[in-house]
Amino acid sequence: MFPEDRETRVPGLAFSAGLTVGVAVGMMVSVFTEMAVRTGVSSGAGAGIIISMIPAHGFLAGWLTGDPKVLVPFTMGWGTLVGIAVGVSTAWSGGLSYLCGFSYGSLIGLVSGAVLGALFWRLFPGEEDREKGLVELSS
Repeated sequence: MFPEDRETRVPGLAFSAGLTVGVAVGMMVSVFTEMAVRTGVSSGAGAGIIISMIPAHGFLAGWLTGDPKVLVPFTMGWGTLVGIAVGVSTAWSGGLSYLCGFSYGSLIGLVSGAVLGALFWRLFPGEEDREKGLVELSS
């Protein structure tokens, strides 16, 4: 799936996937709340990038490649933590209630983490797949 220069391809893919998912989710949140669209898009983009780059680093560092099934729960948990932090800080700066920011942030982080984790699970091959020869490396 990835060429031999995966150290450059994986972060680029993670950045673009996190940015895309974060902006889409931020726009949806701004529709459902009284938050401005630019605040939702910027907060969602930042959260999406942070959520996606840590699993990409874990993949390149080698601590998430043993079993790809671990990737989805890890990104869901990491996404929830990042979503809570971004939701509370957005609520603080936007004048929303903190409980609203906490709730929306945790939900959005969980959903973003699940989407990104499923995407990375599909794209980042595990050790078992490499041993079976199921992953095609092209140059």
